[in-house]
Amino acid sequence: MTAQALVIECQNRGLSLRVDGRELVIQGPLDTDLKDRLRQHKTELLALLNPRCDRHGPIEPCYCGCCSFYREPGGSDWHCRECHPVKLAAGFVLMVVPG
Repeated sequence: MTAQALVIECQNRGLSLRVDGRELVIQGPLDTDLKDRLRQHKTELLALLNPRCDRHGPIEPCYCGCCSFYREPGGSDWHCRECHPVKLAAGFVLMVVPG
């Protein structure tokens, strides 16, 4: 199983996956089997879910194809607006990369 297949499985189950630093954050109910598979593929999942960045921000589209990212106030991690929808407020930083 690939990391991308795991992401799709999680999305089909209604789970939310995101990266926080070097941690994989999962929101929603997990069974033991899925939890073990996510743990086994953590490194690949972190690479897939965390956009490639330079010192200014993301430099390529998300794996889903979206080119729009945000960073929370005071945060350092960039999040895809399609994969991780959020109501933007004051202090959020937005970036659009060439697609």
